[in-house]
Amino acid sequence: MHYIYNISFFLLFFFISIFLNYYFAPIGLDLYHDGTQAKSSIDLYYGKNPYSETYVEYGSLTLLINSFIFKLFDINIIFLKYLAGFYNFLLHLTFLTFNYIYFKSLKISIFLSLSLVFFENFTDKNYFDISNSHLTILLFMLASLCCLCFLRYKKNIYIYLISFLLLLSFFNKINYAVYTYL
Repeated sequence: MHYIYNISFFLLFFFISIFLNYYFAPIGLDLYHDGTQAKSSIDLYYGKNPYSETYVEYGSLTLLINSFIFKLFDINIIFLKYLAGFYNFLLHLTFLTFNYIYFKSLKISIFLSLSLVFFENFTDKNYFDISNSHLTILLFMLASLCCLCFLRYKKNIYIYLISFLLLLSFFNKINYAVYTYL
């Protein structure tokens, strides 16, 4: 019975978070960040090289993922807005995991995570810009979660995961100046 109870709480959190993220994702448009990310992603989609043939404001990982989304669906900025909503959902899931490891109570974890979901969605109407901040925060939070798991479970695999996630985060925020030295 306890297992079904936990699953039902998790599914409730899952559906509320997905619904709110996908409801609010297409609302609002940040012409600077959304426009530069979309334009650079479209350039990559058409085969241009980052930094030499197209403008890359922050890093190339987000642009590569965005151009992949364009290949899967269509060249439309709405898909990038939904991708930002998906990143935000993954952030909420990571936050839920942090809380569950810390408090060891699914009810408290879901309550805190839903508080974050409602706070974000109802306080900032343009929270879902398609800049790289969602992916960077997600990668950093996952690396922090791996650090917490390493400290708790003493498994060396978490050290490798931390390194890999921070490397991805680095390539998501890096600018062209560092590539000139490589």
